[in-house]
Amino acid sequence: MKAVLSIAASAAALGVAACYPPPQQLTRLDCPETQGELTRIGQAADGRSCTYVGEGGAEVSLRIVEVEGGVDATLARLEDELRSYLPPQPPAAPAGVQGAEAAPAESESAAAPASGSAGASADAAQKASAEAKSDASAPLSVEAEAEREGGDVVRVDLPGIRIHADEARDEAKISIGEMTIDASDSGAVIRTRKDARLRGEAFAREKRGVRARLVIAGDQVGPDWRYLAYEVSGRKTGPLAVAVVRAKDGDGDDIGHGDITRLVRRNGGA
Repeated sequence: MKAVLSIAASAAALGVAACYPPPQQLTRLDCPETQGELTRIGQAADGRSCTYVGEGGAEVSLRIVEVEGGVDATLARLEDELRSYLPPQPPAAPAGVQGAEAAPAESESAAAPASGSAGASADAAQKASAEAKSDASAPLSVEAEAEREGGDVVRVDLPGIRIHADEARDEAKISIGEMTIDASDSGAVIRTRKDARLRGEAFAREKRGVRARLVIAGDQVGPDWRYLAYEVSGRKTGPLAVAVVRAKDGDGDDIGHGDITRLVRRNGGA
């Protein structure tokens, strides 16, 4: 799980702060020649997209994305785009097939989020985040049980924190505030999504902006890429500044998340 913890720590960089003027309606991107360790290698004539490369070889594509059908529907489409880089999933076993040809029911249900629609995954992540932020008076629970041969099952349920880990299966589901982590021996899927105030509206009652990140990392990504991510900042009504990241480094050490965050927020303003 060392790589998972490294990815999670990198995901926490979503909180990196930057000081720029209040955002205007996003029609053209501000794409500096360099942003920290990122170097610009391409820019569209219409100003709606540009590309960067990081010192560790990460490829970053920054673009303007219109909001269609709401923020969550737009994020689901971005997740579909990331998952298009994943290797094809094996077809599900026909109903009624038993034995070695049919996967156990538990395995099928565990694989469903990876092979199902991005919209369903986004809904599940939102639900997990909402449960994690439940009322502080909710019962507290900490359990450690040797339920299965070969490893322990650990469950921690606290206000804002939820950890369910199964050593025998080498998997863990973690929810900390707006961040959810679904980790296994083959990699991890990490989501953060939060409402945010727009730059220059620090004292506004309404949070009119949104920030989000999705990371898919590890062996599950395939031979060509080991790390896929998007990062989003902007008005809930759009347009959004979106960075799509692809890298061959599976643990996220050389991605330059802080620089990507600054670049996205510089344009999105949330």
